Amino acid sequence: MRTVLFLVVFTLLVGALMAGLMRTDPGYVLVYVGEFAIEMSFWTTLILVFLAISMCSGLVVFARWLMTLSHIGRWWKNRRRHGDQRRMLEGLHAYSLGVWDRAAQQLIDANDASFAPGLNLQFAARAQAFNGDLDRAKTTLKQLKLAHPDSIPAADRLLADLLLHARQNVEAEQVLWELHGNAPTDGEILVMLVEACVRNNSRAKSGDLLAALGTATNITSASKQELQQSLCHSQLSQFVDHLAEGRDTRDALNERWDSIPRRFRKVPEMVAIYARGLASLGCVEEAKGVLIKALSKHWHSALIEQFGAIQHPVFEQDLVRAEKWLVKRPTDVDLLIALGRICRGLKFNIKASDYLQQAADLHSHPLALCELAELKAVMGDVTASAALYRRGLQMALSNSKKGPAS
Repeated sequence: MRTVLFLVVFTLLVGALMAGLMRTDPGYVLVYVGEFAIEMSFWTTLILVFLAISMCSGLVVFARWLMTLSHIGRWWKNRRRHGDQRRMLEGLHAYSLGVWDRAAQQLIDANDASFAPGLNLQFAARAQAFNGDLDRAKTTLKQLKLAHPDSIPAADRLLADLLLHARQNVEAEQVLWELHGNAPTDGEILVMLVEACVRNNSRAKSGDLLAALGTATNITSASKQELQQSLCHSQLSQFVDHLAEGRDTRDALNERWDSIPRRFRKVPEMVAIYARGLASLGCVEEAKGVLIKALSKHWHSALIEQFGAIQHPVFEQDLVRAEKWLVKRPTDVDLLIALGRICRGLKFNIKASDYLQQAADLHSHPLALCELAELKAVMGDVTASAALYRRGLQMALSNSKKGPAS
């Protein structure tokens, strides 16, 4: 600013001097430019030349000042960008620590200056959902889809994941079927879709899902088999539950069992469900035979649990067989519970109580405690029964808190 003021004052002084010189008229200079002739005094010409040089110098100084202003603008812009980057880093740090409300706010505030604004909003939406505000997370994802149309598939995929996490399985399945329609071979979508269908007990399109899993990409063969097994397990379990309601027959059960791929029919959990279906149709001996054959090949808790669950009818030979198993596996809690159930079915209440007490002493299994509590009530020991029910309930609640959230 001082330079500009100096130039103004200097120009005024030179102008005054020029006016004085023009009155004295010491001589003149004639300049021809094309058809025009310009006549002026020598001193005037000298002053004009000097003024022209001064104006050029002033323009240079002014240009440099403007460049300084642009530097200030860039500095201010960089300062804002650095501030937004700092907020983004703070938001990601809060996200890693599980401080969901702060993470969501910081990530949204830093979104405009982020090099990946769509990713910022996705993290923010997940933080909002984890903070218990799923509606706000949905709003954030809608903003993401409006601002970045190319992020619509990613936003819908994230929405489905958040809905599954919040146990809103019906809405999650609807979103995932739409995503599957647009990307039928995407393995990540199929993984979530299988989970949603299993939770919702959806049977209508299970066959389509099994076929789609065969052509799925970006998942391993082991994962494909696991998902197929999960679907088959869900289908068979639902079918057997309907058998208990008298909706189907033995032929229908066998047809359903035969439709399951052979490799899955050897899985213990699947065999246990099939045996449960046979027992519900009254084919108790056949169900026990299936379980005994499977146990001879592969000892599994699901098989022995189902063997003990078949109560009508129960024969002493079942007790003899289970006690022979116990000789080789004296600390098997599932076997002890099964023996307790078998003894109770035979009205051997004291023996049943001994087996169930052993199971409870080996491992505070909620099922063992509840079975023993029920037996104690039948035997008239109401006080012990109430204490065991309370202990079993506390154990079940403790196990549910230790389990992973899903």
